[in-house]
Amino acid sequence: MGLYRALPVSDSMYFEFHLKIKGDGDLDEDFSKGYLEHSGIRHLQQPTTQFLYNCLSTVELVYTPVPSAVEASFTVSILKGPSDFISKVTAWTSGNEENKIVLYNKEVAGYGGDGTVRGLVAVPVDEELVLRVCVF
Repeated sequence: MGLYRALPVSDSMYFEFHLKIKGDGDLDEDFSKGYLEHSGIRHLQQPTTQFLYNCLSTVELVYTPVPSAVEASFTVSILKGPSDFISKVTAWTSGNEENKIVLYNKEVAGYGGDGTVRGLVAVPVDEELVLRVCVF
């Protein structure tokens, strides 16, 4: 599912990317490598997009700085029926309904096979986490 983690920032934070293409055997080929910096001092309280460009690809990092945040974690488990029953999990906060985050999409993501979907998101302390779990 990937890493979804609320990280406290008081200065600068660096996001490092090292993407590879899986090759034959033990040889993997470098695809994209670099870093992006987020300044905790001059952050915006809205979705922020940064790009890392190179000759083979463009990496897009989208995030929203959340002041006074708390961690919210969840697990969705199918108790009976097929384990691939969950098709999409979307989250947002009660104060920010227009910026929904897709935490899991069966059509896009690889699936762990254990029948669970897990997530960890940052939520402002004075708001509530809203989850939409689509099953079919």
